[in-house]
Amino acid sequence: KQTGSIDLSQNKKDGSFWMPWDDFINFFNRLHVCWVGEDDDGTVGTPVFAEHVKVSPERSGGCTKNSSFWHNEAFCLTREAVGGSGKSMRVAVTIAQKDRRREHKHNACGQSLSYAQVGMTILIPQAPKAGESPLVLLPSMHTVEGRSRFWNKREVSRMLHMAPGQELVVVPSTWKGGEGWEYSLLVHVEGEGESRGAIKLA
Repeated sequence: KQTGSIDLSQNKKDGSFWMPWDDFINFFNRLHVCWVGEDDDGTVGTPVFAEHVKVSPERSGGCTKNSSFWHNEAFCLTREAVGGSGKSMRVAVTIAQKDRRREHKHNACGQSLSYAQVGMTILIPQAPKAGESPLVLLPSMHTVEGRSRFWNKREVSRMLHMAPGQELVVVPSTWKGGEGWEYSLLVHVEGEGESRGAIKLA
């Protein structure tokens, strides 16, 4: 517990500050915790990609419970097979929707704020034939490695462990098909320097 007024002089570079516990519980009634992951030395993962995407209702296929899932747009994450450590690398993938709180405050009309119910599915592409792209989604050419939970929250994340040379396909989607939505795809990797170039997004 810290006492006294908010101290903005400490750790200015990372935006952190001290706040009295009584003030904290008085002024905040909801807390969202976002975890990007840390290395053994305590450093946060390195951001390597940030891609903004707008999905039309026609291109929104929903989750794997929908036959239209295979119509979704996808991204291919590849870890280089040479250089760096032979150990698996942690890669954090986040789907972030636009912060609509200010916009909602002016246009709420008594309605509660809600976001699209979104998540991501991770696929392992089978060896493609010559000229075929792993981003052409086909049930016969991809197996589901895992998926995140689908939440009606601003952000949904999943931690991946990628071996050297591994290729994974990330499919962001809404729970139901036919819903237009916008998001940013954020990718962080553990470590710095070599790690930044070890992961490719297509």
